[in-house]
Amino acid sequence: MKKLLLLTLGITSFSTCAFGALTLDFSQVGPDVHITATGTLDVTGLTLVDDNYGGSPTGAFTNSIAEAQAAGMARPGDDYYTLPIALPIFSFVDNYSYVGTAGISDSFFYFYEQALSQTTIFVPDGFTSGPINSLVVLPNVDLTTMNVLPFSGLSWGAGPGQSLSVTSSSAIPETSTYLAMFGFAALGVFIWRRRKINCQRSKATAICR
Repeated sequence: MKKLLLLTLGITSFSTCAFGALTLDFSQVGPDVHITATGTLDVTGLTLVDDNYGGSPTGAFTNSIAEAQAAGMARPGDDYYTLPIALPIFSFVDNYSYVGTAGISDSFFYFYEQALSQTTIFVPDGFTSGPINSLVVLPNVDLTTMNVLPFSGLSWGAGPGQSLSVTSSSAIPETSTYLAMFGFAALGVFIWRRRKINCQRSKATAICR
């Protein structure tokens, strides 16, 4: 019964974390930067600019003092809305442009225009509310050079999906690093068990010390 209760609490906690307000996160994963948009989004209360984005598919990220800031992925036909508050997501230090790759994931694109003081978000065609799971990978990019400006709680309503946060995570090891760590741990357990068995088989005190 106790295990069942703990399992239920664990599932509840996971659901709460997985489907909270939308978070746009920038993480260093090995040599690459991963831009993810995860959580629940509800566009109710936002102003619809157009319900048919006519641009080409992009996994691009751009930062320019003269033009705009952008991060994420947009597809032709996407809907896009203006946010009530225009917030930059990068400090205007250097001009740079990185082209990323996007897998099979949801569209989500954050577009800040400095001259108009306006922020637009792009979402899948016909989207109104629900989970978003988007990933763009910027190969061979150092996250520290991007000068991300985190913020939390940009809200346009009281609903659980009516707010947006931007975060910048610390470095995350590559998969190969995790495998190496696991290998060392497994080797340590093997050696410990082997020695324990030898101790049990031997009556010599010196071996067990």
